[in-house]
Amino acid sequence: LGEAVEAAPVAGGAGDLSEQTALDAAQAALWGALRSEGGSAAIRARAPALDQALAQHIADTAALSRGARLDIYILSGSWRLREALAHAYPTLAWLLGDARFDRLAARVLRDAPSRDPDLGRFGGALPRLLAATELAAGDPWLVEVAALERSMTELLDAADPPPTLDRAALAAWSPERWPTLRLRPIPALRILDAALDVGALWSLREAGEDPEAAWRSARQGLDSAAARLIWRRDFQVFHRPLAAAEAATLRALVAGEPLASALDAALTEAPDLAPTTIVTWLSRWLDDRLFAA
Repeated sequence: LGEAVEAAPVAGGAGDLSEQTALDAAQAALWGALRSEGGSAAIRARAPALDQALAQHIADTAALSRGARLDIYILSGSWRLREALAHAYPTLAWLLGDARFDRLAARVLRDAPSRDPDLGRFGGALPRLLAATELAAGDPWLVEVAALERSMTELLDAADPPPTLDRAALAAWSPERWPTLRLRPIPALRILDAALDVGALWSLREAGEDPEAAWRSARQGLDSAAARLIWRRDFQVFHRPLAAAEAATLRALVAGEPLASALDAALTEAPDLAPTTIVTWLSRWLDDRLFAA
């Protein structure tokens, strides 16, 4: 879409260059139409240069005028992109409702043009654009929902994990070496601040619950120290909440700190942390295959 072809390689001949230039011009004009508000009539009235460029690619026919054909393209194209955003941000779309999400989608179309041929990557700027709207001014936790859903989408594109650490490999380390052990996270792993229980929101959405009631309930249980772990295994993305101590430990490990330093970070958050809790964490990390062998 649009400017996604800016970096496309051009084959050797002059004809190839001419064809690529023509394709760039056509896509730029059509993307300009998608980003314009008011359809073909507004383009004719307010954007004569764009209207002239579009005339090179869309002509009148016996059945439909050029303007009518362009309006069909704008309507279908913008709706397809809106649906792609709703697929990437299903909980946010559910919370906002159709009218408010449509306005947000229109802003993304206008202010954050697609730069990648993969439709699944469209909308990466939505959390940032949402943060600058009146919606976020009145309810900043909406940005957190958007950021979490974007992270889940991005993990689908993360590199596949190498063979993961298991109990046998860990047991091969002598106890004296454990403090210096550096666990390497898999590429498809993120730790995000998450005061909201977004997992509960996702469950309520999937159960068909009322979004307004679900949103009120979620905001009553805010925990500013909480975080959320998101990771991918094969073709499925998982998520779960993290208490502050476990989040601090994982963040330290992801940053490359040895196990001893990571546990110091946990004790800073929870001075009375029991050794059995640490063992439980480690066991769960191995089960979830969070670290490379």
